[in-house]
Amino acid sequence: MKKYISLIIVISLIQIFFVKAVFAIVEVGSSRQEVIDAFGEPSGAMTSGNQEILSYPGGMIVIVDGKVDSLDKDFRQRLEIRKQENIFNDQQEKKGLVQHQGQWVTPNEKQSAEYQKKLGQPIIVINNSGAEITVEQILVPGKITIIDFYADWCPPCKKLSPYLEKLAQSDNDVYLRKVNILKWGTPVTKQFSINSIPDVRVFDRYGRLVGRPTHDFNEILSNVQRSK
Repeated sequence: MKKYISLIIVISLIQIFFVKAVFAIVEVGSSRQEVIDAFGEPSGAMTSGNQEILSYPGGMIVIVDGKVDSLDKDFRQRLEIRKQENIFNDQQEKKGLVQHQGQWVTPNEKQSAEYQKKLGQPIIVINNSGAEITVEQILVPGKITIIDFYADWCPPCKKLSPYLEKLAQSDNDVYLRKVNILKWGTPVTKQFSINSIPDVRVFDRYGRLVGRPTHDFNEILSNVQRSK
């Protein structure tokens, strides 16, 4: 165990020495090739006459007549910080995490956060390839929520949709959530035993189903009134 720890320490010291040695090569007067050898190809380059400006995560390096004329202040420190950030980001991506508002979260957490952000919109279309949904997550607390199970290829759905949308836009107590089943046999159709569409369900302010699933707009209106 002690030998293993000692080996790790030795390797770390070699890495630190190598990084410092490489960084030490690049200074005012170093050649352009030495810059490339030390830091790799720049992310951007701009040439004007005998002057060339190389862009790196650490900042800018000015080359004049093929030699380093100047480096941004704290260039090496910022470059090393960026390298460590890239290593950390790669580790998070390997864990299956994704970026959301500057934080690493699971894909489900990102999806939930994005939905919560949209929750106040009167009409939301949910297209998730016919996957199952969690009703509690799409209901609007304290409001009446209409869930419309539909498909783009369904003529009756297209006929009913404008009426549902107008209802949600004209009544501040009503919110419409349109769920695309995609096709027959998808998980969401099995989850809710959907045998025909449009399949419209009304939930009251407490998240309770009011009436039965229906495609009749008059019945939908009646269920909305019963929910108030």
